Amino acid sequence: MARLTILTGARRGQRFELPPGIVTIGRQVGNTLVVADESVANQHLLLSVDHEGCRVKDRSGGGTAVNGTHVMTAALNEGDVLRMGVVEMRYELGAPAPRPAAGQAPTPTPGGHAARVKREGPRFEDVLREQKAIKKKVIFDIELGPILVWGAMLALAVAGIWAAFHPKPQQVKKKGKARSTQGVAVLGAPAPRPATVGETPVVPEESLPLLPPGFSMASEPAPLPYSLPVGAAKSPVRDNAKIYFTSQSSAQAAVDAASEGDAVVFDGPLANIVVRRPLKDVQFIGGTASWELRADLTDCQFFWHTPVRMTQGGARMERCAFYQSHGSATHLTHADAVSFYHGGTTVMAGDFKTPLDEAQLWLRGFVRGVTVHKLTIAPPEGERRWDMNWPPVVRVQAENLEAHGHNSYILSPVVRGQTAWTPFHVVRATGLTFAQMTSEGGTWADPILEVDYGIDCAVIASALAGRGEAANAGYLRLPDNLKYHDHEEWGHNHANAPFRGAAIQIGGQRNRIFGHGDFKPWSIGRRAALPGMHYADGLVARDPFLQEWSVEQGGLNANFAEPKNIFRVLPRAGGPAYNSTARDLRMRYPVLGVNLARPVLVALGDLRAPPPLLFGKRFTDFTGKPAAAIERALGAGENVFLGAGDYALSQPITNGLVFGAGMDRTIVTWPTNVDCSQRDCKGLVNLTVRGGRYGHNSQAGTGGATNTANALLLRVRFDGQSHAGVTLHAAQDQTYQDCEFVNGRVGFTHGHDRTRGVFMGERGQAGGPAITRLNLANCTFRNLSERAIDLRPGQGQTGVVGIHNCAFEDIADTAVRIFGGEAHLVQNCVFRRVGKETATNAVVEIFGHGAVALSHLDIQNQDFPGSPVGILVGGQVSISHCKINGAQRALVARTPLLVDHVDAVSGTFELPYGSYVTTSTFRNADVKKGAMLVREASQPESISLQAGVQLLDATPPTAVPGVEVDILADGHHIIWKPATDPESGILGYIVFAAQREIYRTPLAYDPGDSASTPLMSRVIPTGFVDTNRLAATYVVKAINGANLLSGGGQAPLLRWGPMRARFLDRGSNEVTVAEITFRNRQSGIVDGKGRKLGAADLRRQGVPDEVRVESRPTAEDGETTPR
Repeated sequence: MARLTILTGARRGQRFELPPGIVTIGRQVGNTLVVADESVANQHLLLSVDHEGCRVKDRSGGGTAVNGTHVMTAALNEGDVLRMGVVEMRYELGAPAPRPAAGQAPTPTPGGHAARVKREGPRFEDVLREQKAIKKKVIFDIELGPILVWGAMLALAVAGIWAAFHPKPQQVKKKGKARSTQGVAVLGAPAPRPATVGETPVVPEESLPLLPPGFSMASEPAPLPYSLPVGAAKSPVRDNAKIYFTSQSSAQAAVDAASEGDAVVFDGPLANIVVRRPLKDVQFIGGTASWELRADLTDCQFFWHTPVRMTQGGARMERCAFYQSHGSATHLTHADAVSFYHGGTTVMAGDFKTPLDEAQLWLRGFVRGVTVHKLTIAPPEGERRWDMNWPPVVRVQAENLEAHGHNSYILSPVVRGQTAWTPFHVVRATGLTFAQMTSEGGTWADPILEVDYGIDCAVIASALAGRGEAANAGYLRLPDNLKYHDHEEWGHNHANAPFRGAAIQIGGQRNRIFGHGDFKPWSIGRRAALPGMHYADGLVARDPFLQEWSVEQGGLNANFAEPKNIFRVLPRAGGPAYNSTARDLRMRYPVLGVNLARPVLVALGDLRAPPPLLFGKRFTDFTGKPAAAIERALGAGENVFLGAGDYALSQPITNGLVFGAGMDRTIVTWPTNVDCSQRDCKGLVNLTVRGGRYGHNSQAGTGGATNTANALLLRVRFDGQSHAGVTLHAAQDQTYQDCEFVNGRVGFTHGHDRTRGVFMGERGQAGGPAITRLNLANCTFRNLSERAIDLRPGQGQTGVVGIHNCAFEDIADTAVRIFGGEAHLVQNCVFRRVGKETATNAVVEIFGHGAVALSHLDIQNQDFPGSPVGILVGGQVSISHCKINGAQRALVARTPLLVDHVDAVSGTFELPYGSYVTTSTFRNADVKKGAMLVREASQPESISLQAGVQLLDATPPTAVPGVEVDILADGHHIIWKPATDPESGILGYIVFAAQREIYRTPLAYDPGDSASTPLMSRVIPTGFVDTNRLAATYVVKAINGANLLSGGGQAPLLRWGPMRARFLDRGSNEVTVAEITFRNRQSGIVDGKGRKLGAADLRRQGVPDEVRVESRPTAEDGETTPR
């Protein structure tokens, strides 16, 4: 059934169903839809609704507009905005209205006459005749008014006398009220009438489906059933391996013929591939293809291949990897240990010419151990726009409870130039982690992440920013129209401008946030007491058990769920403050701590063939040719392929790219005093680089800016360099993975080449910026005489470093040292025989200005006289799931930190005041099954009796009491009393009519009167007006914090939507925002009437009186394919 949704005024958000036939709209009682606004005429508008659509006829004399154009007659299309005076409504199509049952009486309108019931709507040519007939009825109604009133009074008097002589024990309900039971209100009939003595209303049985809970009740996910190797993979040579080229036979035939150890090179046209039999350990290199997976893929790897479309039937994908092989429609239903390595390459968020209608990477069903690594997302180049209609780039919709997203990571994503689109959307997931999210250049942006329902999901070490302080004038660009995934809304120059909220929206239970702070705060939202911010680093949640570990208040930070057990660790000058809203003293502290999940990264093997094209160039085979010829080709910028063999070069590679036959098969050697490659080298792939001063030195050479030099280093063994394997002058968005650094001095560093005179100090001498974003993954460091990784991002609060799945063996000094920077992450690494017994250096040393997260580190020095210190850290630090053996001082910190699941039986901890330790074992303290806080002089205080695991809520709320219906002129007023839920609290209510949801209370809050008061107090309505007046039975269900409905089942999930703010002036009149202004960095507004207002001109000094979130429909709310 078609409907109108009010967009303005106090009743915004209400929806009105349009039954087939004639619908009248106006201010006067007696219209089908009464709009009480002075700008609306008594009889303003007439609609004709039939199977052909909806047509409109203006009856106000020119006060009607469609999409801003004044009309007298017009046909409405989906999404059209209808304006009557200053009231705006959006027309929306829906399912056809059900035909009335035979003999069913029409529902009377408040005017007193029945609306005409028609099998089919009238033709538009009949509208005027209908209009005249209605006018006659109104006049006739007014003339008979006194007669009807006296008749009604006489009937009531007779009924009263009769009831006085025939008393009954049953109490008669008050006239005009519906009968009610728990959660249900029943009208005696479609038309209101006095209750008949002795009549008992029939309460229909609730036939709403009982949905499955949709989540596992486990406190922790089950351990992974597999263990993948850490570090660079070993690639044994297979003598009988074959390489198939699709240009020599069909692509389908090549895939059909491939077996374990083979490779398929797509050097032909676009192919359509159907995988009909299981494939194991096959590489797919280059080109493009469309894939239909009917059989399993195991241990397969894709390199520089574009799957234009990839779908799964009942097949599985296990232990597979995609390297720079992004497709615009990769939809997987069973993904287990699958890694998507983007290497910092940019993926377009959408296309204005041919917009996508589905997520580009859509993970559904069975999702476990999936990692999306270093994905950069940006809009197409050109003018900044807001009229896109783009789905998310990545959507996670894990529906299989056996693998509901556990151990999956969105790791180090970068979002640039974001506007009206959301890059990441999670419908359902458990144990999914978003780590090191960074953004830049966003203007009037949607959230970077939306989580509809997550359990034990985590957001860690984020570093988000808007366009910067200097770009406040960006608001004055005034976008006219913002087109979202499923709706349109006005831009900031409209009276109903949206209120820009936070960067992250997350719902569900027991989700965690760590290191999410105002490292780059930027907003004019809640802090400056005016609406219209870009997002800053704020977070909006609906989670009754949210855990906020080391979280700064930045931007807008609100939780719409009842705070049953909100745990917060707030950084303070004298030590962190630990706060909890739990009433149960046994649950004040989460005994599992930050409890980071183990990331799963599939290491890449040696490539069995080069791709047809790389960086737009083909490869030339120089196997066995002399060094002079190879150096000339590289100097000309060619892509050179070197087959198995030993090659001796004498000059650094300053241009071009070298691709070998494998680490163990292609070995290229340089003299000791020569750099192997320098700044403008395009790349080294699949070979061993032996000897030389530096394996790769971006501080030396000629060409472009040093911070943008990004040579491709993949499957390279840097062997025996006299100074370092790799030294960078600066790093902006570099990623280096699947490399080995062996038999040298230093493995990976930056600013090491001081002889060049271009880097003297932490920030460099007249050099580019220090590290901005740098990632190392799947690397092995072995037999180094100094440090393995040595980075100094600098004193400034910049620099994000991620080190994952690396192995360190036989390192004479510190394995990982990072001084300075903003947000660092070191996870899933192993350390064997690191350091010297006489040294004071630690195995791992990291000092950051912001968040530092270490997890799943395995330090084993027990059989080796290595470093006496295991981990030395400073900053906002979390250490989770680590093993430290052979270090006398296992854990030393300069600032308070969070520790969980650390096993260091042979070592001690030295932690400052305020540190939190749980489920860990040290020589000087054992809290394997408890928790403690560190006091003065590293003296622990047990808090085990106050620490526990917050259980998930799987019980529905109580039935909604006191549901009643008042029949008034503007519709059926449904009211109810608040329900209760002791476990997770009440989030809101849903009103059902005819087993269909007709209203859901919005997520809304009162922000408080000033910045010094609590940020929010929730606002939950307990009433609704059904202006359609067609339902005879209403069912009101409560929604608790677990998204469960009273009576059982789970509420349909709704996507988060834009935030709206309601402002009042000193006279309590609503103020609409037309424009944000700035003067001397003081923000102000221009309202819809052209008045210039500051914060003091608003009733509450510029703080909104109410802020609400408008939801968006999803697949679980009726759509087949969510967008």
